[in-house]
Amino acid sequence: MKPFQKCPFLFGRLAARDNFIDRIEDRALLKQLLSSHVNTMLVSPRRWGNSSLVRMATDELCTEQPDL
Repeated sequence: MKPFQKCPFLFGRLAARDNFIDRIEDRALLKQLLSSHVNTMLVSPRRWGNSSLVRMATDELCTEQPDL
């Protein structure tokens, strides 16, 4: 990487809509489990976007089902 080249990844905060990429199947499964009121636990290493995934899935779910 060249000096002062802008890194395409976001570090230290949750990825917003513009910075969140892919994980379509993971989001769909998480939304299905949450809307079915199933207790769910994500297990993966730190800094792999777990919190961003949960936030994105819940944002989408609240938009799709406002009464939830």
